Amino acid sequence: MKALAAYVMRGRLQAISAAAGLAIVSLLLIPLSWPLSFLSGAAIALVVLVQGLKEGMFTALGATLMLVLIVTLTMAMPMMAGVYAVMVWLPAWLLAAILLHSRSLALAMKVGALLGIGVVLAVYAVIPDPAGLWYEHFTQQVLPIMEQAGVVLNKAPDFETQLREAAKIMTGTTVAFSVLGMWLSLLIARSWQAVLYRPEGFREEFRSLKLGQQSALFVALVALLATFTEGMLNELAMNTLMVLLMLFMFQGLAVSHSLINQYQQSRAWIVGMYLVLVFTLPHGLVLFAMMGWLDNGFDFRKRFARKADAPDQGDD
Repeated sequence: MKALAAYVMRGRLQAISAAAGLAIVSLLLIPLSWPLSFLSGAAIALVVLVQGLKEGMFTALGATLMLVLIVTLTMAMPMMAGVYAVMVWLPAWLLAAILLHSRSLALAMKVGALLGIGVVLAVYAVIPDPAGLWYEHFTQQVLPIMEQAGVVLNKAPDFETQLREAAKIMTGTTVAFSVLGMWLSLLIARSWQAVLYRPEGFREEFRSLKLGQQSALFVALVALLATFTEGMLNELAMNTLMVLLMLFMFQGLAVSHSLINQYQQSRAWIVGMYLVLVFTLPHGLVLFAMMGWLDNGFDFRKRFARKADAPDQGDD
């Protein structure tokens, strides 16, 4: 990763080719499209963090033009480049710009959450029944394809009810994972910047991530609306909550990183933590989000801090 970051920082042409090249690879390798898009966005964000907004914009525009040319020649789909630029490079540029000027990782991540919530509200403003469309998508496209592929579905008596309930939160879930990509691009870029210019800087910054009591109160309000309302307001609240849970998951991870570092535990604890998160989805995500939300009131990092901090061993 350090070699890739160093290549991006060699010059404008290298940054453009890195961002566009990673985009091409992500479009060709479908199973790896999502994670590779993080790296492509991170290339743009790194240029912004190190060289400023203008250079970051030049890089994004150059990468877009290069991508338009390549996808037009190979796939005859020039619009794909525009979609990629809007969904990957523009958010990466924006969040990096906010981080550059505010020096606040928490603020940049909260802006990403607001963008996601804005998309959820826009979907519900434009589409009369998003949940109904998701339900039709499941029943008319996803399930038939799974059955043709030989996947045996254990349809419980309440299977249809469960499917309808899942459809109600699919808009927010989809948006939340899109915003997750923005955040990961930003975090990767910030880690690259630290590796190149200030080792350990990103680790310290991430371990201290705190979203604040106002944000925690907003989450509580949305959760109450999701619990005690019905109809469209209930759906809006539930889908908004999907984005906010993803946001506060990062604070929960930051708390865990900080405590593991304070108690000088081995890197295996970090690996185990992420394995628990991945293999217990969605429950693990909710668990870390709850930890992050509660941390704004209980301050776990201070409450469970060691009496005498030992030197940082750089375990994460």
